[in-house]
Amino acid sequence: LDSAAKGAPCPFVIDQDKLRARGAAVALLHPKLPAEVRLAKEAIVRSYLGKSEEDLLTEEELEGVRNTVTRTVVDGYVPPEVTCMRRLGITADSEGHDDGSLEQRCLEFVIGWR
Repeated sequence: LDSAAKGAPCPFVIDQDKLRARGAAVALLHPKLPAEVRLAKEAIVRSYLGKSEEDLLTEEELEGVRNTVTRTVVDGYVPPEVTCMRRLGITADSEGHDDGSLEQRCLEFVIGWR
């Protein structure tokens, strides 16, 4: 997974392989899952775990895959509201406003907004 640069559009990325394996492991909880579907889901989980077709899956392995975290936080993500506030110059780290008058800038924004 690649981390995004400053200003990334999303707060996280989803690992599709982990998501697919987790979904297959969750599906295996259903007792009335058709045999052919169960075999396909088991194959997905085995592949994710790097096991061969002959290896049996333990309940601990299935539980581990079910609890797999599929999202990874992206470095550099800036929420849109923070970007907006920075552009308006009403944050302490707003670019081009090193004069220390944050309170005055906020007051001007609120008065102008009303």
